[in-house]
Amino acid sequence: MRILFYLAVLSSLVACSTTPSSTAPNSKAVAFTVPTYIDPPSGPDTARLRVVVQEGLLDVAMVYPDKPGLCFEGKTQDAQMLPVHLNTTIWRPQAKKKIGMPFVDEYSKLYGAEFYVSTKSPIILTNNLIKNNYYTIGTCFTGLKFQFEAGKDYQIMLKVNDKTCSSEMTDITDFNPAEKLKIVSVTPLILPNNPFWKSLCQTPKSID
Repeated sequence: MRILFYLAVLSSLVACSTTPSSTAPNSKAVAFTVPTYIDPPSGPDTARLRVVVQEGLLDVAMVYPDKPGLCFEGKTQDAQMLPVHLNTTIWRPQAKKKIGMPFVDEYSKLYGAEFYVSTKSPIILTNNLIKNNYYTIGTCFTGLKFQFEAGKDYQIMLKVNDKTCSSEMTDITDFNPAEKLKIVSVTPLILPNNPFWKSLCQTPKSID
């Protein structure tokens, strides 16, 4: 069921850490290279999407084909990486990926990355947002499923505050500066970092 999505994801910011990888004896480690997202040709079955990231964040954005259910683990093998603007407080060049979408403000004009997306079936979009305010580094992982409508323009704004991350998808087709942005409904996904993942998404082990 779709809900109105100014989605405040329930995952708290956690300190970034790395875990050394290990493999069993005589086993081969398999590395997956995530291919860069390739826009479908502009046509009657496409919409346009701009991804805008809050100042001070890095965003690793992935696109996946639609999958049934709300539980989504996000296997790298199925992913394509969106070349979104890496938005940091120190290094902040303009995003180069532009396809002529309407601008809603100067910030999105400079730093939003724009793409064609297919409207033939829903698309899964995940964002791994990395925050660094010189004192703490944290990550926030979000995911959503959305059916884009052909011929329309959309913008998603990604933000992180001290405790949660949020995403706002808006329809900016025929944008009028005198009117409020139209927030659209999407389907939030349950990801492994969500507190409900264990109870809703993991199959209970049988007791012998």
